[in-house]
Amino acid sequence: MKFMGKMVLVVALVGVVIVLHPSYRATWYGGIRDLVTATHVLAKAKDLPERLPSKISLFTSYCALTFQKSVESSSPDTKVQTTLADFKVTAFNYKTLQWLFREIFINNVYAFASDAKNPVILDCGSNIGMSILYFKRIHPSAIIYGFEPDKRTFEVLKSNIEGNALENVHLFNNAVYKEDTTLTFYHSETDPSNLAKSLSKASGLKDEQLVQAVRLSAFIDRDIDFLKLDVEGAECDVIQEVADAGKLGKIKHMAIEYHHHLNKAEDKLAGLLTNLEKNGFGYFFYGSDFDVMPHPAGTGQNFMIYVYHKG
Repeated sequence: MKFMGKMVLVVALVGVVIVLHPSYRATWYGGIRDLVTATHVLAKAKDLPERLPSKISLFTSYCALTFQKSVESSSPDTKVQTTLADFKVTAFNYKTLQWLFREIFINNVYAFASDAKNPVILDCGSNIGMSILYFKRIHPSAIIYGFEPDKRTFEVLKSNIEGNALENVHLFNNAVYKEDTTLTFYHSETDPSNLAKSLSKASGLKDEQLVQAVRLSAFIDRDIDFLKLDVEGAECDVIQEVADAGKLGKIKHMAIEYHHHLNKAEDKLAGLLTNLEKNGFGYFFYGSDFDVMPHPAGTGQNFMIYVYHKG
């Protein structure tokens, strides 16, 4: 109640800003909704690694991001810098940074428990590094391997890791795939923050760059405590490659972002789940748009598959 009371007061004060600054109303209405949602999530997060001072810190950081997003004027040639949850962060713009911070730090989509002194984490699709910062926040002694194929994004990722002097973080400017090869990677020159960057042309992005892809199994030489897999449509190929190499059973927990119908003609979920079941895993699903009906045939849908080893 103490936390909820303080956060409601903050939301009320932000509401006063809306009244006093009508020019911000269009953007702030969405901001108020986000702040109320963040308050609710943090207030009920009893089983997550957040105490009251930490929750207040996260919420004030989110309030600042919400304001910065509402007044920013960004271009593909500029970057923004701020401090979030005691980390110095560089990003392409506040809009995407706010979304990443909400999903990762507020909603805790990559939370996992581990008894290991130095949990080993594979972070595939590291983007600018918000997930790595989060992992280091909840597991400071973790050993992390981060993979990000986009060249501009990788430079920001590297600056965020080095700027916070994080130890035992190993970064690779590579895509993960079913083989070691050179691939075409689709991205946006005008919007480097675009989160749909992908090896698939079906992403709809028009700009191309060549990237080096590596087999994820080559990095699994011990037990892996957590695999984060957000590779914009390549997840089935990656899991198949690791399974074929006989190493899928070495992973204890996974968070797989599944991109359903990235190619509208393909339905590949059954194959992915079969691989998981054959290797002794259980799983459950989470998607923010699961209650949106009806879904026309071929509708794209992104959702999380949380995977745990039964052994």
